[in-house]
Amino acid sequence: MRMRAFPVISAGLLAVTLLAAPAAAEDKAAADPCFDGKLSIKEVLDACQAFIDKGSDDKKLLIRAHSVRAMGLSATGNVDEAMVDMDAAVAIDPKRANSYFMRAAGHDAMKDYDAAFDAFSRANAMLPEPKGVIPIDEFREIWSAEAITQIPAVGDASDRPVFVVGMPR
Repeated sequence: MRMRAFPVISAGLLAVTLLAAPAAAEDKAAADPCFDGKLSIKEVLDACQAFIDKGSDDKKLLIRAHSVRAMGLSATGNVDEAMVDMDAAVAIDPKRANSYFMRAAGHDAMKDYDAAFDAFSRANAMLPEPKGVIPIDEFREIWSAEAITQIPAVGDASDRPVFVVGMPR
């Protein structure tokens, strides 16, 4: 029976991890079974551990090996062991948001919600400020209750309810 105790990081982040690696690392990674995606979970875990044990000087590939290993461990229900690899990835480069997102997913799976929130907060703080986003205080100032009441009434005077179908959630 296959266990999916940690689906948040198992399939989706595996694809992101494999696709987001830099081109320079691709040549090195393509030759290593840890990164080719053709093996069983057990074989991937062993291949990634062997890659880590070799002690590569490429930090991005080491982080990737720990991340792939963490996803494999979490997919088999070994979340505690997966957290060890996630912590190792953070230790290699503490400024990498993806490692904190993975760590947050691990804490969430272990129902340690305070630690998950902390890891998500740290990861989000590392992300660049989105363009075109208005800070909430500025938004409230622009769309005050007074400003909203001054908007001319529009629409239909009917009191019949309207049901909108197909709206995104």
